[in-house]
Amino acid sequence: MDPTEYGEFVLPEIKVLTAEEIYAKIDSDFDEVWGKHDTDDAGFLGQDDIKKVAADIKAKVNGQEEAAEVNEEVVDSAFEKEEKNEDDKVAKDAVKNMMKAIFE
Repeated sequence: MDPTEYGEFVLPEIKVLTAEEIYAKIDSDFDEVWGKHDTDDAGFLGQDDIKKVAADIKAKVNGQEEAAEVNEEVVDSAFEKEEKNEDDKVAKDAVKNMMKAIFE
């Protein structure tokens, strides 16, 4: 196959999001993603659910439909730093701030 036969191939431009754009996307999508995982409306999530939130937020930020892969060690480290309730769960606002810290 001769590559010159098809003319010039131009790669699409890849948009790199600024921190502000990432934060805005997290702000706009967080409540929807949170509601998907906080099924009992408790206002707190455990470590495994927070990983799922991170995967869904990453997908939203990247414009994908399916949950994205996340670095579990980064999420685990952020989880360990957060204040937890008696059930070892983290509050909604703290999780939102975790997402911003993880994806900056």
